[in-house]
Amino acid sequence: MKEGLTRIESLSFSSDFSNVGLVEDLVNRVCEKLSIDEELYGNVLIALTEAVNNAIDHGNRQDRNLEVFIDVVQNDNQFGFVVKDMGRGFDFNNLPDPT
Repeated sequence: MKEGLTRIESLSFSSDFSNVGLVEDLVNRVCEKLSIDEELYGNVLIALTEAVNNAIDHGNRQDRNLEVFIDVVQNDNQFGFVVKDMGRGFDFNNLPDPT
């Protein structure tokens, strides 16, 4: 974890799209706990849901035996989410030029 960040909540679940509802519950708790402005709530929810969907689909290849892990982190003036999957990953240094 990056220096200066504190984990304030964690969540893990199997790679099943039916578990994405747990993400909304997490965002609700975190935004309430940190008094996040309602205008930002939608952006937070969309960003985290997209990251989790990618972890389930592309990372874990929808293998329900593999888990997705979310850590909620914060420091004095910011917060964020760390999403991890159990997939094989890829060599990002050896990707073809997308242009």
